[in-house]
Order: sequence, then C-alpha cells, then structure tokens
Amino acid sequence: MKIKAVLERVKPWFHSYVDSFPQTDADLKINFELKRDHTARVGEEIRFIADRLKLDPHETALAEICALLHDVGRFEQYHKYRTFMDPVSEDHGELGLKIIDRYNLLKGLNEADRSLVRETVANHNKRMIDPNLERRVRFFTRMIRDADKLDIWNVVINYYKAEVKNEAVKLGLSLANTISDKVMADLMAGKMADKEDFRTLNDFKMNQMAWVYDLNFNCSLERVRERCYLQQIFASMDGTIPGVTAFYCRAQSFVYGNGFFA
Repeated sequence: MKIKAVLERVKPWFHSYVDSFPQTDADLKINFELKRDHTARVGEEIRFIADRLKLDPHETALAEICALLHDVGRFEQYHKYRTFMDPVSEDHGELGLKIIDRYNLLKGLNEADRSLVRETVANHNKRMIDPNLERRVRFFTRMIRDADKLDIWNVVINYYKAEVKNEAVKLGLSLANTISDKVMADLMAGKMADKEDFRTLNDFKMNQMAWVYDLNFNCSLERVRERCYLQQIFASMDGTIPGVTAFYCRAQSFVYGNGFFA
C-alpha cells in the first residue's frame, strides 16, 4: 500500500476515534476539541517544516502520519484521568503506542516506516531524545518535536490571554507568583526542566521559554520570531521575580542571534 493511502485511511479513523468517546460534559468536549485542533495545526506545522527541508512526497506523508498520531494517547488519557499531566496519569506517548497497536494503524507501511512512526510517537514528549535512535528516526523525531512546540506555544499563549480559562491547560499547577528552585537551577544551567519538578504555572512558563534551545531547525526559529512567542510569554509573567528577566533576555538573544542550526 502506498504511504499516501495509509495517511488517507488514518485521517478519518482519527476523527472517528475521537468521536467514539462519550463526551458527557463541557470539560470533556472542550479538551477533546483542544487536542483535535492541536493535532490539525501540528500537521500544518510539520508540512511547513517538510517543505522548507525539501522532503520528498513519501517522507512528507510519513511526517504527516507522525503528526496525526503523536498525541493520539491524549484522548484516552484525559477521558480516564481528567488531566494532561503525564506524571500523575500515564505517559501519553507510550499510551499512544498502545492505541496504534490496538487498532493496527500502521498496516500498509513497510517495517522501517512502521518502526519510525512508533519511535517518533514514543519520543515526541520526552525531556530528551533517546540518543540511541537510528539517524532517520531521530530526524523525524526532531521534526515532530519542533512542530509540536510551535503549536503548544500558540495554545498556552491563548490561555494566558483568555478571560475564561481552560484549567486543563495549566496542568493543575499553582498560580503562586514564584519559580521553583529546582526548575530555575536546571534552566540556568542550560538544561530543560523536568515536568515532575513543576509546582507553579510560572515553572511551566519558564520551561516554555527554554524550549527555544530544544528546537532543531532554523525554520522553526523563524516561526518563533515571526509570532513573538517569547515576548508574549514574558508579558504574562512578573518580571520582578528573581531570574525571570535575565532568563528571558538570554533566550531572546539566542532566538535573534542564532546561527546554530544546520
């Protein structure tokens, strides 16, 4: 089966799968649509990246399949646990693999492409990419991680600006006007913070600014500059909290002064 045919089969399956969950209250409906819409926009972002990287039609379709399935575990996760916080529920990447296998979604792909999609879904949400991944798998994982971040920034910034807040977006974190010591220490040391160390929404915001260091392609950084993502996150914070303004300036210097990526 040609890869385009697999993509066209999985697209309607995805919507049928999302619709198969009883959405018995407003909270479920809002958050299922949040993730459905997010998945669609990640697909748009990965097509943009694939185009800029001049991928061939087969590789572009494969990237789209990765995007379509990267968060497929989120629906069962939220329906069962009413949270998107992996540390207090399940790893949604690993849950996604179970769903992919349960519904035999990769039928028709060759063995290498099936393995690539599975590894990409499993690694898209990890703090660090598994250094032992095969080169081609690592490349696609880098693409999906960039595409995912480009839309998560959009989602969280809309949350920060909204008058009526969707509480699921803030992952149940405290609104205390502080940064946790462990999170600040990791970020200032040049490391990504661990989700398990998040205590406040400000911890999450700081990590969102640090995501620029985890981007993999210049075209992704171009999007960050065009959309002023860091400026908007910083504007939602109290710049007098120790370390916040200094870290923001450091991240901005990276975004606007980079020549780091191939």
